[in-house]
Amino acid sequence: MLSTIRWLPAVALTAALVHAPAPAAPVPPDIGESGLTLVPAQAPVVIHVRGVERTKERLTAMLNKAVPDFAPLASGYIDSLFQTGLEGRKLKGLVKDGSAILALLELPTPNVETPAFAVIVRVTRYAEFRDGLLNDDERQNLKPEVGGFERTQINGKDAYFIDRKDYAIVTPSKDAATLIAKKPENLVSKLNADIARGMMGSDLAVYVNLAAVNKEFGDQIKAGRQFMETILDSMPGGAAEKASMEMAKKVYGGVFQVVEDGRALVVALDFRPEGLNLHVQGQVGANTPTNTLLKDAKPNALPELVTLPSGQTLYSAMHFSPGIFRAVAPMIYGAMGGEGESKKQIEAAIEQIFAAGNTGSYSAANLPPSGVQVMTFQDPAKAAAAQLQLLRAMGEGGTFQSAYIKGKPEIKENAQDYKGFKLHSVAMTWDLDKFAQNVPGGGDAMKAAMTKVMGEGVKMWFGTDGRRYLLVNAKEWPAAQALIDAYLAGRATLAQDAAFKVTRPQLPAEASLLFLADAGKFASVMIDYMLAIFKAMPVLPLNLPNELKPVKTDVSYIGAAVVLKPEHGSFDLFVPVSAVVEVRKVIMPLFQGSAP
Repeated sequence: MLSTIRWLPAVALTAALVHAPAPAAPVPPDIGESGLTLVPAQAPVVIHVRGVERTKERLTAMLNKAVPDFAPLASGYIDSLFQTGLEGRKLKGLVKDGSAILALLELPTPNVETPAFAVIVRVTRYAEFRDGLLNDDERQNLKPEVGGFERTQINGKDAYFIDRKDYAIVTPSKDAATLIAKKPENLVSKLNADIARGMMGSDLAVYVNLAAVNKEFGDQIKAGRQFMETILDSMPGGAAEKASMEMAKKVYGGVFQVVEDGRALVVALDFRPEGLNLHVQGQVGANTPTNTLLKDAKPNALPELVTLPSGQTLYSAMHFSPGIFRAVAPMIYGAMGGEGESKKQIEAAIEQIFAAGNTGSYSAANLPPSGVQVMTFQDPAKAAAAQLQLLRAMGEGGTFQSAYIKGKPEIKENAQDYKGFKLHSVAMTWDLDKFAQNVPGGGDAMKAAMTKVMGEGVKMWFGTDGRRYLLVNAKEWPAAQALIDAYLAGRATLAQDAAFKVTRPQLPAEASLLFLADAGKFASVMIDYMLAIFKAMPVLPLNLPNELKPVKTDVSYIGAAVVLKPEHGSFDLFVPVSAVVEVRKVIMPLFQGSAP
C-alpha cells in the first residue's frame, strides 16, 4: 500500500533530524560504578563490551537459534579471532559480565599513525589479569614507574599497566598512562544519562564525540555537503525530477546538518534471546537548527496500531510534533511536479493538510499496494478536503508518493457513503515507461519488476466519519469494503497476533515512528522484485531464475522505531531469530537451484 510505502522517505528525513529509544534490554550496570568512570572525558571514540565472555555466549546462543547450521562455524571463527588477536596469551581474571573498554584518546588522522588508546577491563584480581597477558620474560621485565603505573615490553614495544582495584588498564602510550593515573575528569561526567544508558545497556556499543569530529573534520564535512548539493543541482530532467532533487537536497542537507549540530553518537548491538537489536542514539546541541525541530517532540505509545487488522505485510504508526510534521509533510502527502499555478495549488493543499492538525497515522498494507490507513486530525473534514484539493492540482508528468503518474488522476467526489464514512475516490495509472528508462536495461523486464511492487496503478477511497480520517487502497470497491469492514469489526487485530507480541516489547514503549514488516512475505516480494531488475540488466554475468519460487512462511515481524525528543533522537531495528528463519526459507531455494 502506497500509504505505508510513502513513509520510507519520511524515515530518511526523520533519521536525518537526529543521528538516529532505549532498547528493551536488561538493566545496564550502574553507570557511576562502570569502567566509563576511568575513561578521560576528552576521549573521542570509546568501544564498550558488556562482558567479553558474556557477549560471546549471548551471540553464540542467538546464532544457534537463528542459523543453527552456521552457528558452530561462526563460533569457531570468533574463537580463532580471539586466539589470533591474543597471540596465544590468556585472558585471566575477567569478570564475566564486566565492562571491557577500548578508549581512543585522540582521533585517527593522516598526521597520527597510531592514536593513543587505552584498554580498560573489569577484573577479579589485577595481578591475575596482568600476569596472564604477559609471558615469563615480560613479567620479569615489569618495573614500577613514577606516576603510579607499571611498565614492561610486549613484542618489543612499551606497555603500561595501571591497577584500579576492580579494573585493570593497559596502554602503549606513556602519556596516556600518565593522564589516566592522575584520575582526570571522566567521560561519565560529560555524558548525557540517556547516552550513557544506551551505551552500557547493550552487549557491544561504540560512542563517538561528534563535537570532536566536527572540530577536526568540520571543513571536510562542509565540503562534502556542498559537493552533494552540486551533484543534485546538475541532475537533468523535467519538473518532477527537479522537485525530487530538491527533496533529496533537503534529506541530504538534513543529514549533514545533524552531523554539524551533533554532540554525541552511540551505535550499539544487543544479542538477545529473541533476536538482534541495533540501537543508534544521538544528541544534538541545545541551540542548533536541528534542536529547533526537536524542541516540541514527544514520543507516544501509538495506541491505534494494535486496532489494525492482522495478516498484512507492512504496518506503520506515526506521532510527530507540529514542527517535525511540517518538515516531513511534503514527502508524506506531496505530489511533485508541475509548475506555475499547479505547483502553487499543490503547496497550498499541503499547507491546508498541515493546518488540519494531524495527531497520528496508522496503516496496514500488502504489496502490491492494498490496505487501510487511519489518520487522526483535529479537523478530519478539513484534511479530506485538502487531500482532494491536492489531487485535483496534479497533472501529467508529475509524481505521487514517489511514483510517476500517467495523465491526470480520475477523481470522484463523494463516491461512496459507507458506514458513516463519506469517501472520495481517485484512480491513478503509473507511467512505468518513465520508470524503466531510468534503469540500465529498462524495457518490459523493468516494468514487470516495478509492477510486482507497485502494481499498474492505484485506486484509493478516502474521507471521514467526522472523527477519523480513513484511506483505503484496493483494486475495486468490494475489496475496499472488505478492508473497511475488517478494521471496523475489530476482531482479528494486530493486538492478537502472536508474532506482534514477540516483536513489539523489544522496541521502545513510546516512539515517534514505528514500522513492522512480516519478514517472509516482505522478503518474497522484494527478492522477486530484485530478480526482475537483475534480469533486466543486459550484461549481468549471473544465471538467475525468472522469478522466485513461492514459499509458505510463518508470520514474524522485523520492527523499527524512531524516537524523537528535545536534543535527542534514536533509531532501533529489531530482527527476531524467527524472522531470520523465515527469510532463509525464501532465499535458500535460490542457492539450492530449486527455483524455476
